[in-house]
Amino acid sequence: MPLPTVAAPRWREPVAAPGAGPISEAAGHPLVGRVLAARGFSDPDAVARFLDPYHHPRSDPRTFPGVNQAIERLRQAHARGERVLVWGDFDVDGQTATALMTIALRRSGIDAIWYVPDRERESHGVGPTAPTIVDVRGASLIVTCDCGLVDLRVISALAARGVDTIVTDHHAPGDGSVAVDHPARAVVAAARLPTDHPARHLAGAGMAYALAAPFLATFQQSGQDLLDLVALGTIADVAALIGDNRRLVARGLPSLNQGRRPGIGALLRDALRREVDDVETSLAGWTIGPRLNALGRLGDASRGVELLLATDPRDLDRLGTLAAQLNEERQAIGGRVQEEAIEILDRPAEDVAHRDPVEGLAWSDRDAIVLAREDWPIGIIGLIAQRLAQDYLRPCALVAISGAEGRVSIRSPEWCDLVPVLRELQADEQLDFSGGGHASAAGGRIPGGRIARFAHLFASAVARQRPAGELMVIHRPEVAIDLTDVSLAAHRALRRLAPFGRGNLEPLFIARDVEVLEARAIGEAGRHRAYVLGNGRGTRARAVHWNAVPVEPGARVDVLAHLGQDAFNEFVGPRLTIRDIRPAR
Repeated sequence: MPLPTVAAPRWREPVAAPGAGPISEAAGHPLVGRVLAARGFSDPDAVARFLDPYHHPRSDPRTFPGVNQAIERLRQAHARGERVLVWGDFDVDGQTATALMTIALRRSGIDAIWYVPDRERESHGVGPTAPTIVDVRGASLIVTCDCGLVDLRVISALAARGVDTIVTDHHAPGDGSVAVDHPARAVVAAARLPTDHPARHLAGAGMAYALAAPFLATFQQSGQDLLDLVALGTIADVAALIGDNRRLVARGLPSLNQGRRPGIGALLRDALRREVDDVETSLAGWTIGPRLNALGRLGDASRGVELLLATDPRDLDRLGTLAAQLNEERQAIGGRVQEEAIEILDRPAEDVAHRDPVEGLAWSDRDAIVLAREDWPIGIIGLIAQRLAQDYLRPCALVAISGAEGRVSIRSPEWCDLVPVLRELQADEQLDFSGGGHASAAGGRIPGGRIARFAHLFASAVARQRPAGELMVIHRPEVAIDLTDVSLAAHRALRRLAPFGRGNLEPLFIARDVEVLEARAIGEAGRHRAYVLGNGRGTRARAVHWNAVPVEPGARVDVLAHLGQDAFNEFVGPRLTIRDIRPAR
């Protein structure tokens, strides 16, 4: 079948925004004021709060549903000398939440142990092995991290045996609500907060901190040093950096980027080190997170938690080295699986009619992609589903077939919310799908013989959200600039808008009708381009374009770019990082 088509990117140019006007002074720099005005800011006080997330007051977690009940039960466990089992998850958000909660409970004096399911043998959440694990380890209370909200059956069984559960979770159930009669002793969940609440977008690590911090406060102890774990989990889970997340990440990034926690330092040891400022999120997203992720995807995620908790130099060296090795292996296997996925997707329709699970199964239409194969590693398919969803702008489900079962990993582009899709999948009794997730990522299990039914239901549910017209990347520059705006002072001022991520993107600018004065190939095989651009009035600016289609000197172009800095040897200057380029209009 032919590969899904994606239209060429379209530029949605900025409307003429009002000048910074009343927010100019609060913004501190004209370009910052123009960006904030384009984003709808008009109140100087709101600007001041936004530009100082480190000191901006956060929500009081003691007002969150379930927090006070959870603290009361933990205090009871402390007084009785109970053993508490922290039940985590195998992704980076789950690992950081597990480590954070374990540290907090032990700091209070509680006998805390932890458990992370094995991705190959188990699945996300509190699974059917929980009662046995609790018995073997002698725990009388479970605290879940990044899971538990939908595990009503197992938690009910635990309660019947006299084992209480406290749930901390940020995932949304398929119906978008939390059971009123949830069998847990307390439920601390983002889904229980109003949709406009500043903490609604907390990741699993953030929800764990929402309980851990006020619990420690009852012992006159602080959890501020745990914010590096909150920042890492939040960034790795691609949670929106708005509301409480913005403040928590801003407060945790300095410690994270400097590798103050021994386990984080071990992950950074073999990575390319460079000067990193306190608000940069790329180190967490591209260096620390992938190494921890590799431990959970190709090995045992419990080693990631072990590393985050470790202080012994020998353990740090062993686990840090293992994380680096598995990350390289993950990249190699991911490349192979992606090639196989595209090959399956690109076969003529008649070649996949027999649907051989060994050679790969494919269902693709204008709305969705579903691919399945027997030998795909369970820990890798989510990464490849994400890449395909980004490349083809369609929700993508990859299924790893193992015996009579299919393990499903789903990723989605921005236009599709997976929560209602999950609701439809879970409602079909014949499909027997079990799983969960959130708007952009989900996973679960299905019987191996029902993949075709899954593909049909998945595509039908997705189709109800598909926008009209062709699917395409739409670039949305916020402000038009001249090359005279490109300066180190402007770059440094724009850093006050950070931390950048989903929900608070790095500003994208459009510079119209500039001339390419110089152009040269850089990087491996000359795949990238370095330019010197001019505005025709004597102002020049350096620019770089990764994976670029070459543009020759003398061309007049429009560019979409971020404003950053170029540091080479002793030279430090402003630089545009080009996102897209076209002939001048």
